[in-house]
Amino acid sequence: MRMKVPLTGKAIDFDPELASLDKIGVSGDENDPIRVDVNLGNVSWKLISIDLEAQEAEIEVTPANIIEELKPGGDPEKTEDFTTRQVSNAEKQSFLNVAQQRADAAPRGQLKVTSTILNKYKNWKTEKVTLQGEEWL
Repeated sequence: MRMKVPLTGKAIDFDPELASLDKIGVSGDENDPIRVDVNLGNVSWKLISIDLEAQEAEIEVTPANIIEELKPGGDPEKTEDFTTRQVSNAEKQSFLNVAQQRADAAPRGQLKVTSTILNKYKNWKTEKVTLQGEEWL
């Protein structure tokens, strides 16, 4: 499942050539890297693209297949008191729903982007759409 999530951090550069290859092309500050700062729950995700104008990333989300649970009466401090089990299809869908709800509820506008970097990005995006006749996002 694909979804949009807000970004946080500080962008320090945009490289149009790199963006043409990976749909990202953004460099983050070493002390405040660009990141998805949202706990999406029992899912894993892969970055697809970044939209600097919207200050968000498009990600591919996959629900967990196996989860670890505390045994009844178990001590959460002891690893031997946990057990693993397969996740049902209904639980997988629930994980995806929770991830979407958390992404939707996450604060927006946390990414620091200078107007110079944003203009570079907008120019690249406009040029890409004009030259190739297709939208990037």
